[in-house]
Amino acid sequence: MSRVRPILFNTDMVQAILAGRKTVTRRLVRPTYRADESGFKVMTNLGTGERQAEKIDDEERTFDPPRYVIPPYQPGDILYVRETWAFKCCLDCEHCNFDPIPGTDEVCTRHKTPIMYEDKYSTSEGCYIYRADYPRPDRIIWRPSIHMPKAAARIWLEVTDVKIQRLQEMRLDDFLNEGVIIRPEILDNPNNAESHGGYKFQCIWNSTIQPQDKDKYGWNANPWVWAYNFKRCKKTDGGGRRMTNSELQAVKWIKGVRDDTVVRLAHIAQQHLMYTGKKEKIETIAKAFEELEKYRAIGTVEECQAAVERQTAKAPDTWGEGCDSNGNPICDMYTCPNCKENYEIDYDHHKYCPNCGQAFDQSNPI
Repeated sequence: MSRVRPILFNTDMVQAILAGRKTVTRRLVRPTYRADESGFKVMTNLGTGERQAEKIDDEERTFDPPRYVIPPYQPGDILYVRETWAFKCCLDCEHCNFDPIPGTDEVCTRHKTPIMYEDKYSTSEGCYIYRADYPRPDRIIWRPSIHMPKAAARIWLEVTDVKIQRLQEMRLDDFLNEGVIIRPEILDNPNNAESHGGYKFQCIWNSTIQPQDKDKYGWNANPWVWAYNFKRCKKTDGGGRRMTNSELQAVKWIKGVRDDTVVRLAHIAQQHLMYTGKKEKIETIAKAFEELEKYRAIGTVEECQAAVERQTAKAPDTWGEGCDSNGNPICDMYTCPNCKENYEIDYDHHKYCPNCGQAFDQSNPI
């Protein structure tokens, strides 16, 4: 089953994805540890050349059985991109006409269908807009990408491959696939192009690292990273799964047997007897597979059970990063206790988590 997860990109990288230049992203390997774990070491399979990160104890010994560091995103996962965004009301939009466009029922010159957006103070009709689309983004009050709701996502990606590597193992093709732009005349000299691409990517990478963390995670520190390859895909809500190829082939075979209405019974196959008139039994099996296909589209038993459990209201965790004038912490965010999705207290008033459907305890409204 494909998981649906959010991923953050800055404006430059969003533009690179939209332009088709960026097909890979690198993210730091930053696992969480148990009390008896102190780090990880990367082991290489000599037969396949594949790498795996194993957790180690205080004496740098691995565990038995091994404890592997699992990448946050797996091949097949669907990612929706969170980018710098805003919501623009129709009343404030230069593309909105109060009278329909002649010959149509549309009121938007960009041919967008307005949606309803509710925040703490009001409900408005308008559209989501994105900083990557605006040449002069300073004229609009933009909201951080981490606060972008799933409903506003316009870029959807499917993870096709993931591997662990040192950051400085990157070569020219890696820089280009990361979206780095290198002038054609420089590309004529591969060595010069790789050096130029490396310098540009180094600047991009270091711009995403906090100043106090550059000694540990900056380009010169050469940290371990997850390299995620991806491709653009259509929007999906996740959940459920299609039947496997083997199951589909089984259905096709059984339906073929049913149409022939001829079956060789296995327990008397040694007598080479052919039986006809067993159409009812074959139809029963085929019907079971058809029902299985329908239920697979809904979800597995475990997924349905998890959906029921999410209807039990739980109190979200409130938090914040700032303080008021008296030094008291300001709680302006809350987190879903199930999927850990973050929301703004002032704007995101939900009875259920939009990401996973978890019911929120309303005894202390957010």
